[in-house]
Amino acid sequence: NDVIEMVPVPKGAQIIDIMLEWTDLDSSTGPTMDVGDGDDTNGYLDGLDITAAGKATLTAGTFVAYSIGKEYSAADTIDCIICDHSPDATSGTIKMVVLYKVEGAIDDET
Repeated sequence: NDVIEMVPVPKGAQIIDIMLEWTDLDSSTGPTMDVGDGDDTNGYLDGLDITAAGKATLTAGTFVAYSIGKEYSAADTIDCIICDHSPDATSGTIKMVVLYKVEGAIDDET
């Protein structure tokens, strides 16, 4: 259950999308990856198969507890949690892009 803090989000951020891409992180049987934050470790994505390279997004309809537009009342990070991996899995690459907006950040926003 390794937690990797990936992307910081400021107070007031409203999540629009999360795009995730990974290499084969662990070819043993059973390892998965969750995406969440400090409140819910699998709030966005749950049980992603990391035994092969893959991709996931919120807008593809794969989100779990949270939905698009979740607003942060305090600064936090979007995290990846690697679950049930074998002890010999030692490398791999995870790329994450988080699209968010912060109300009032644009002068002409209404």
